[in-house]
Amino acid sequence: MIGLFSSKFLLLVVLPFYLLADAPADEGSSQIYSVISVGKGGSPIELSDNNVYEVSYPDRLISKQWGDAKTIPAQVQFVNSKNPNFDYPLVLQNVSTNQSIQVRHPKIVIDSTIEAPSEEDDSD
Repeated sequence: MIGLFSSKFLLLVVLPFYLLADAPADEGSSQIYSVISVGKGGSPIELSDNNVYEVSYPDRLISKQWGDAKTIPAQVQFVNSKNPNFDYPLVLQNVSTNQSIQVRHPKIVIDSTIEAPSEEDDSD
């Protein structure tokens, strides 16, 4: 019974914190990044540290505006979220406008249609 309780404890309490630990090391600090590029639809967004993030759908109009700035690239920083979204756990804030968007590391999709090479009988 104790083992079962500890498994539930790990899943319910420890796992969410572990998932949030995927945040960049500079989150919450005053490290400022430049927006290097923004995809046509407002996602993905690339920062000056060469990291790429996927932008939540409702925030894509804001990120598209950041990418449309022709003269000076938008300056952004990671801030702590008051209402964490587990799908998009990171929050980027524009330093000059204070607009915030929710982002995450892009999901990696593995193509399962690739077949392993077959072993052929070369005994002919």
